[in-house]
Amino acid sequence: MNKTPHYAEYIKILEEELIPAMGCTEPIAVALAAAKAREALGLTPERCRIEVSGNIIKNVKAVTVPNTGGMKGLEGATAAGIAAGREDLELEVLSQVTDEGRAAIKQCLDNCAMEVVPAGGDRVFYIKITVEAQGHSACCEIVDFHTNVVLIEKDGQTIFQAEAKAEGGSQQTDRSILSVEEIIQFA
Repeated sequence: MNKTPHYAEYIKILEEELIPAMGCTEPIAVALAAAKAREALGLTPERCRIEVSGNIIKNVKAVTVPNTGGMKGLEGATAAGIAAGREDLELEVLSQVTDEGRAAIKQCLDNCAMEVVPAGGDRVFYIKITVEAQGHSACCEIVDFHTNVVLIEKDGQTIFQAEAKAEGGSQQTDRSILSVEEIIQFA
């Protein structure tokens, strides 16, 4: 293979962009936020607020959520994350859902009051899941891209906080070194 002068940069870009995911990434990101919020809460949620940008609402509305037995939409993705999600698996958060997990997802939909709220602001990619139970609450906020968790709180106390950064943040490969001609030539 003829390696261009920027071959290493191309490979780094691919490594940053190609993250294993199970299913359509928007509902998976919703499930990830829900799983992280549930983990922070440490209880089975009784109520859930799903605050998302219009783009997320549009992209999740009719998409089947993996490993749920055909559930669709924001409530299905949220319930899957709450009841059976493995927050440590990031975009593969639903990859290990079992039959028992699917039953727990249905039970979550039946027992956890869910409210979908369009997010204010101008972010195209915004997810905030807030869960409540027994007088306690927890939330997880993901912005700008699918794994960019910027906030996890429990009972108003910050557990985790990061700056909302552009995709990939300061560690992202400098794509400005590539001209359009070089990209076309490499493709």
